[in-house]
Amino acid sequence: MLTKKKNLLVVATTLFILIMAAGFAAERSHAGSTKLWLKINKKKNVMTVYKKSGGKWKPFRAMLCTTGGRDGITPSGTFYMGYQRRWLTMISEIGDKTNEQYTSLVDGRTQVYIHSVWYYDKGYDHASQSTRAFNRLGSHGSHGCIRLSTMDAKWVYDHCNPGTKITIYSDKNSGPLGRPKKIYVSTKKRMNWDPTDPLRNNPIFKMHKPVFKFKKSKSVLYGKKYKLKSGITVINPNANQNITYRLKIVKLTRNGKKISTKKFSTKKLGKYKATYYVRDPYMVQNGRKGTKKVFNFTVYDKATVNAKDYTLKQNETNATYGMSAKSCSKSLTKTSSVTITAPDGTKKKMSYANAVKFKFTQLGDYKVTYSVTNPYPKKTVTKTITVKVESVEEVRPQPGESGNGSGTTSEQGAALQSVTPEQKSKEETCAPFDEDKH
Repeated sequence: MLTKKKNLLVVATTLFILIMAAGFAAERSHAGSTKLWLKINKKKNVMTVYKKSGGKWKPFRAMLCTTGGRDGITPSGTFYMGYQRRWLTMISEIGDKTNEQYTSLVDGRTQVYIHSVWYYDKGYDHASQSTRAFNRLGSHGSHGCIRLSTMDAKWVYDHCNPGTKITIYSDKNSGPLGRPKKIYVSTKKRMNWDPTDPLRNNPIFKMHKPVFKFKKSKSVLYGKKYKLKSGITVINPNANQNITYRLKIVKLTRNGKKISTKKFSTKKLGKYKATYYVRDPYMVQNGRKGTKKVFNFTVYDKATVNAKDYTLKQNETNATYGMSAKSCSKSLTKTSSVTITAPDGTKKKMSYANAVKFKFTQLGDYKVTYSVTNPYPKKTVTKTITVKVESVEEVRPQPGESGNGSGTTSEQGAALQSVTPEQKSKEETCAPFDEDKH
């Protein structure tokens, strides 16, 4: 907070600041911070927090800040965090006092701190913050210190302890996380609450809601793998921070009835509604709830009918030869209905069991239509084939012919009536299905 002019009084004022700080606020209990590194881009007025993971420093959180303007220069270089105070009172060379929350010393020589936007000297009154200074976050304007919103200053205070590495530099590139979405406060009043101050009695609390990004299918085929939490990203736009790790599923319903997430299975068809919940304590007021988001999806089935044209003799039976029907959840063969249209145009609709015994008495082409109902969603699936009926005299089997409907009477009858258990099992196995093309 000190200008070049103020540096003349550093020795005198530093002791007074320390005395006042010790007198009004006890030193905090520190959390571990050896895995954090603060990088402050004073050209773009953004602070990026890096977190060490797997031996590498990765961008974790970004914060808009205010660095030195015409009245003071924020020093460049690498520093290590000094003492921290919950509140700190600073005094100018002419005796003006300001108060700052969640303060962390950056450079003892120049008395540069990381702290909240400053408050008028009103006895640590949370409603006395400078509204104009708050709206300058993201631009220059301090006397050299790094100002943050109260919530961001609190985050630094809570997560970084003395010794945390701090690098201050200038670059036209904002950084890997960019600049977070800005929050504004009305300047109709000279002083007011910081809109990000998390105290429960803050009357103007305002922060941007989390952003849910869904990249998951809204429909899944029966039996396919489907993880309820996969394909979801939640971003805190106030810090451009990925907070997906805080995501919870608070409610799951199937066809309107609540079910346990532990019992979720894609082998249960229906309409599902998943309610997701996220609460980042650095986005809400103390004691307030987080944000919910609903995602609807369907576990569906797909019915198929397999049948091919065939030829038989007059008065032969079985209108279901070679036919099979299935969905991914079960066999539908014996639940199918069969509509037979004779060469003379007459139609008969019957069950699968009766179709097995149906006798083809007319010569010519029969149209046979098989119909099944898909388990979910309910819809009818059909397949129509042609059955050619020839007289006994017209059948001319050739040596070596088999399986095409033109064999001898004994061969034909055996073929029409017999389906081995192995064949049946193969018919009823759900075929591979590309749900992305469904």
